[in-house]
Amino acid sequence: MTPRAPDAVDDGYASLVNADPEFALAARTMSVDLLLGGSSRANVLHFVDGRLAAIRPLAFDAPWQVGLRASDATWSRFLADPPPPTYTDLWAMRARVEDFRIEGDTLLLARWARALTRATNLLRVWAHAA
Repeated sequence: MTPRAPDAVDDGYASLVNADPEFALAARTMSVDLLLGGSSRANVLHFVDGRLAAIRPLAFDAPWQVGLRASDATWSRFLADPPPPTYTDLWAMRARVEDFRIEGDTLLLARWARALTRATNLLRVWAHAA
């Protein structure tokens, strides 16, 4: 089975994130618009008060605060189970993967680093769910 791509997140991913106790603890009051972008499309994940409230396709004028962009090949490696070295989490990819970019408000990213790391690691669980 080919894993799903992070730019194709859906309500199943939102349910997974919102039911995760580790995410809930780290994201208690987090309100952030997170862009997840692949080679050809992107979504904005709208977190409000520690919950993933909405997932919207990126529109020309859609606001977002923190962006994570990479090629589809990079996201595929990140979503592998297990992922290869340097693709294990956001921080490893930021340091070693050339086409992975973190954009936007880096102070906001730093403030919610644990919650956003957990949310992106849950992408791997979601990508391999039946």
